[in-house]
Amino acid sequence: MTYTPATLIKAAIAVTLAITGAASAAAGGPDVSVLDLGQWLTVIGTGLVAGGAVFHNPAKQSVNDKAITSVQDVVTKNR
Repeated sequence: MTYTPATLIKAAIAVTLAITGAASAAAGGPDVSVLDLGQWLTVIGTGLVAGGAVFHNPAKQSVNDKAITSVQDVVTKNR
């Protein structure tokens, strides 16, 4: 399976947001220096799961998205 650059960027953003959110939640605020090794491993695991979820099910256009795009194309051509 090949991934587009957009999917890779989405996965990187998902990993970053998951790690940031999990670290601040585990620390109880912005000071993450209080986390121990187990908490850091949990934070890293959370990031890996979030990135893996994006790779497992990359966002594809649904039937509704295709219909909306089609209608938008018709409207812009008739202006």
